[in-house]
Amino acid sequence: MTIQNSHIHHNGSDGIIVEGTSAYTTIQNNEINNNNHTGGIALFNNSGSSTYNTYTKILNNKIYANSNQGIWVFESKYVLIKGNESYLNGATGIQIETGSWYVILDGNTLHDNCVNFEHEGGSWIDETRYYSVKNNISYDNCQGFATSQSWWGSTHHNISYNNKAQQQPLNKP
Repeated sequence: MTIQNSHIHHNGSDGIIVEGTSAYTTIQNNEINNNNHTGGIALFNNSGSSTYNTYTKILNNKIYANSNQGIWVFESKYVLIKGNESYLNGATGIQIETGSWYVILDGNTLHDNCVNFEHEGGSWIDETRYYSVKNNISYDNCQGFATSQSWWGSTHHNISYNNKAQQQPLNKP
């Protein structure tokens, strides 16, 4: 399946939803803005099974002003997210979450996100295995690049500036 050269906007739910066990999906050269629920692009497996969305490419999209994430990936494998601009989203520009494997973020520009949620930011990799975050630019977000509870990944050749520092209070005895 290919979704390309479209303007997807002002939907009551996500702009684009790829749910279940889709394979070989390409989302490219779209303008995706002002969508609700999760946000711009949602890629996830909601079936509770051990199968995944696989071999998805999200390329060269302009994604902005969505209620939550610009791009949200959950329980998906072999995902390439490249050359997108994601900005002014309520939460994170690109969020990769629980159960995702083999995800590459390459050459994306992420700015002015976390409009509604101050703990979000440019990109956030959480509970993901085998990931690469490279050649991205993140600025004017609450956080630049965040990674938590993830394994076997790399983050290199990124630029991060003018993101608001998150201060966590120290636990004192």
